[in-house]
Amino acid sequence: QTDYLYGKADTLVNYLQKTATIRMKHAMTQFVLQLTLGKYDGEGIVSQIKLANQNNKEHIVDGGRLDIGSGEITGGSAADRIIWNDSTELKGSKLNLASILVPTGETEAEGDIRLEITIDGKVFYYDFKEGTDWKAGYKNIYRSAINSNELIIDPENGIIIEPWVDKSDNPDIELIPVS
Repeated sequence: QTDYLYGKADTLVNYLQKTATIRMKHAMTQFVLQLTLGKYDGEGIVSQIKLANQNNKEHIVDGGRLDIGSGEITGGSAADRIIWNDSTELKGSKLNLASILVPTGETEAEGDIRLEITIDGKVFYYDFKEGTDWKAGYKNIYRSAINSNELIIDPENGIIIEPWVDKSDNPDIELIPVS
């Protein structure tokens, strides 16, 4: 998974103006899943987690062209995204996963994007609500629990959308043109 940064200088650089300040921004979005077992009777072996397009929509895409001035990504192709494909036991622990995605654009209907989690061979799913919009530069954190017959994401306390901020010792890079 690769995140791409883009930016544009506030001023032109030339032989008189040798310093440019470029505020870098994330072109991608981050999907974070925090998964626990609630009242679940099985072994709790998670084998696959994926984000899937539904209703003939193309919100989850692979690839595309990035305009490094505006950050706009165009031309990707619809593709489900597997964010976990390994067997691990979830009993007594929390599974934290993060996946970098092309921003989705706002969904028109509930279920345009579906989260599918396979535990003990059984598929649990959650249909994201109408208006879900995973924007560039944001972390979309979903705290979820699996009970014996459902996947629960509490809309009040289980969804956190926050800016994707990286900490850096040197946020400004000075570019000096060749004379």
